Amino acid sequence: MNCGFHVKSTLYNRKWFDLHHGLKTSYWDFRTYLQNHNLELLEFIEEHTDLASNQKTIWANFEENLSRLNMKKVLSSYSDYLPSLEDDYDKRDFDSFPQIIKDRVSEILEGLEESFRQFIKSIQYSDKAHINAIKLDSKARFLQFNYTPTLENLYNVKHNQIEYIHNSVLLDDILVLGHGENPKTIIKDTWSPPSHLYGKDLDIWKMEDGMSDDYTYREGESNFHSYYIKTRKESQQIIGNKRLFFDALSGIDDIHVFGHSLSQVDLPYFKEIIKSISSNVTWTVSYYDKKDIVNFERTLNNLGVNSKQLTFIPLSELQLSKNQLFLF
Repeated sequence: MNCGFHVKSTLYNRKWFDLHHGLKTSYWDFRTYLQNHNLELLEFIEEHTDLASNQKTIWANFEENLSRLNMKKVLSSYSDYLPSLEDDYDKRDFDSFPQIIKDRVSEILEGLEESFRQFIKSIQYSDKAHINAIKLDSKARFLQFNYTPTLENLYNVKHNQIEYIHNSVLLDDILVLGHGENPKTIIKDTWSPPSHLYGKDLDIWKMEDGMSDDYTYREGESNFHSYYIKTRKESQQIIGNKRLFFDALSGIDDIHVFGHSLSQVDLPYFKEIIKSISSNVTWTVSYYDKKDIVNFERTLNNLGVNSKQLTFIPLSELQLSKNQLFLF
């Protein structure tokens, strides 16, 4: 069986496939959507990200930069909720700051997921989208890193031929959006009181040790850590959930990679593909700039793909003529 297995591009600056068809799906387009529909979230992201001085840098690699939301900046924004040692206060003051941080993290996560989902749903396919059709085997199997139904809408690919690795707007599942950083490299050890104290004894310890301000701040830090954890793409968990798909790749002998930059965050999926296929599978990898070839070849070599199995092709050679388009 000679079946093609097409790997599409991802959403951030690797989302060539949708952009090639004229779809407004870049992360800068997402920023424009937020500007019109959730300005508060947009301003929060840009104000508290380490790269806040450069908007284009933030949104060029938005998913990766989700790990760069600066915790200290966020906590500082809510410092008015910290208890003051100079004033009288009760237990409610201990809880105010950690709770406001917990609530804010929930708002960020929910707002980001919902805004992103609505943004993807708002994508419009123009009449000219077909003009930029590329050569695809519509009977192939597809691993889709995008979230949009472009394959179904423009190429009549059946939904059961496509595996949306990070889910799709056609599905009810939550869209997977996030960074690839291990939270342990971002989060430092959290200070905590003695484990045997609780209730009134814990409150007395906070008061007597004069640690209320430090304690509540660190509780706020602990509550913010969930942001880094929940915005991480758990690739191994995703692979486990897609086990049936990867196990069914043993018959594949031809892989086409269209528009993917082979960045670190998605390499676990490529590793799993390589584990699941035979060692003599041929790879055709598209590139935009010839400078990319060296990096692509090195990356695939490191994953176990021999250079003799690799063919590199410029994206421009994938273009269909208008007449050919009707074959799909």
